[in-house]
Formats: sequence, structure tokens, C-alpha cells
Amino acid sequence: MMYNFVEYRSPVNIIFGAGAVVQLPEVIKQIGKHGVLITGKNFLQENGITDQIYMLCRRSKLKLIILPIVHSDPTVNLIKEILELLKGKRIDFIIGVGGGSVIDAAKSVSGLLGHNHVDHYLNGKPIDHETVPVIAVPTTAGTGSEVTSNAVLTFKDEKNKKSIRGKGLFPRVAILDPELTLTMPPILTAHTGLDALTQAMEALVSVSSTPITDALCLHAIHLINGNLMRASKKGKDLEARTNMLWASLITGLAFSNARLGAVHGIVHPLGAMFGIPHGLGCGILLPEVIRLNMSVAKEKYTQAAAKLNLKNPQDCIPYMRNLLRHLNVHTNFKSFGLKEELFPEIIIKSLPSGSLKNNPKKVSKKDIRDILLATLKN
Repeated sequence: MMYNFVEYRSPVNIIFGAGAVVQLPEVIKQIGKHGVLITGKNFLQENGITDQIYMLCRRSKLKLIILPIVHSDPTVNLIKEILELLKGKRIDFIIGVGGGSVIDAAKSVSGLLGHNHVDHYLNGKPIDHETVPVIAVPTTAGTGSEVTSNAVLTFKDEKNKKSIRGKGLFPRVAILDPELTLTMPPILTAHTGLDALTQAMEALVSVSSTPITDALCLHAIHLINGNLMRASKKGKDLEARTNMLWASLITGLAFSNARLGAVHGIVHPLGAMFGIPHGLGCGILLPEVIRLNMSVAKEKYTQAAAKLNLKNPQDCIPYMRNLLRHLNVHTNFKSFGLKEELFPEIIIKSLPSGSLKNNPKKVSKKDIRDILLATLKN
């Protein structure tokens, strides 16, 4: 592939390493003293991570409003409730501590806080204005949201997910501490790892890919191949956790520039309609999308196959199916209630996705139907 010119951008200051979270107060002091800590409801509190971060900030005399209210897949209504709660308060910074859903919520609040006509941004207007600085502290290894300029929100009334995006949504700082991922349960490790692998595979073959993003994707695929099973089976393996967090980070750096493909165009309505965990949905869809794209992206899949220790690009398809089995997760969508009569609604909701525009093969209604049908049979 020839490139007329290449552009790569990431304004996020990245701090990575075991124990890196202790640097959080010093990072915040450079921004302000009054902020919000947005985190999840259960997992982080049960494992003491929220308390650890709160105490770090309290010792540094930082004033925090703590909002442990984010479930998976933050809704538009939740974001509006948080905006109303914070109205009129001094907010110098927002800390998002958790998985991709929490960090997306923090970014959304940052981009919309203090701005009228919120619905304009929810309907496609880019968030390019100055926003409240976000410090992202991921506790899962999968989404890469800590270095991207979009946030995925669930629109419950429409039973769909959509992204709000714009350069104003890039976090100011990302602090990645693999020790915070050591308590992730195996199922969450598996789902988030599948998300990272899918992002790497999709950004690699995207029509907007570049040599820079290709290099990032291929290294991420290599790391995931060697470490996802280890992290899932032995949760306290710090080396495997560190490598998975690296993989998640660099897939975020890759797809924030190269964008994603058909998997992400289809998975969002599936998640909203059937409650399918995002990473799992990606993992189930990926082999079928690889099959769809093989004729136009064989060279890229050959490179990916080499990183997976496979001989042929077509081997990526059974590799993904076997990976799902070895991780002890669902291999199809049958148990989630997906039925053929619902395909037309899913297709209608998938087609407008920007991710489909970056897929290497143009995706038709029939293609989506065939992919969905295959996910009922595996």
C-alpha cells in the first residue's frame, strides 16, 4: 500500500508502570484542587481501589466529589444526571477510574459540562471546545479509552449505542498501573482482552491505517497472543497483566488514528438490544468479519497470522473460535436471544456507523445478515 502522507496524533500524557497510581496526586496538583472521581459501583470498591485513590488524594488535600455510579455501558440519561448534579460546582479536573465504560463517562462529562445544547453533541456535533481535564486510570486491559477522542454511550430509547467524539475528549493524562488489574476476574479479563485483540485486528486492516498504526497493531497482537490466556488463568501474573495493559494502550493509540471496522459497526446495536458484553460481542463477530474481509486484506491478515504463530492468513478464523473456547466464554449469540426475525432492526442500526466506512470491504445488508447468521451457528 502506498501512502501520500501520514499523520499521527495523540495529545495524551502517558504514565505507565507498576505502582504508577501513586503519582496521581502530583499530576492533579498541576491542574487544580477541586475535582470529581467517577468510578464503578461494585468491583473497584470491593477490591479497595477506590479507597486507595481517595486516600492518595485526601493526603494531598485535594477536594473530591466521589461518584461511584457507573455500570457497564453508560447511558445518555446517566451522563445528563451527572451534569445536573455538578451544575454550579467548581470542577478543575475529572478522574475516571475503572474500565472503558467509566472512562467514557468521565470523558463525556468533561466534554459536556457547562455547555448548553447538550443534545447537539449527542447528535454528531464534534466536541472541539476546551474541556475539563480528564485523568484516566484504567483498571481493565481492553478498551484503550484512556488515549482516544471518543466515548461510547447507550441510547436506551433507541436501543443502540453511539459515539460522541472530538479532540476535546482526549484525556489530559493517562496513568496505567498494571497492579490495578490484578484483581480482574477471569471472565472480565477474557472479555476485555478480546476487545483489545479485535481493535488491533480492525485498525490493522482499516482503510485509514498507516505504517505507524500497523506497527502498533502488530505488536499488540503479538502481546495479546502471548499473554491473554496467562492473565485469564493466573490473575496475579504481573508480567502477563503488564503486557495486556500495554496491548490495550497501544491498540487505543492505533485505532484513535486508524479507526475501526465492521465488528464495531455491528456490535453496538447488539450490545444495546441484548445486553451482550462489548468485548465478548467483538470476539464472536471477529472471525466472521475476517472471513468477509479476507479477499481484500489478505496481506494484512498474513502479517497478523505471523504474530499469532499461524502459517496462513485464513488460520486467523479458527484461531479466534478456538480462543473463545479456551477462554471459556460464549462462542455464539444464541443464549442472548438473537433471532433471525430481529436481523432487519440490527442491520438498520448498523449501517450508519462510521466504523463500516473504514472497513476494507464495503459492507452490504446481505453481508451483515450473513455475519449475524453465522454467529447463531458456531
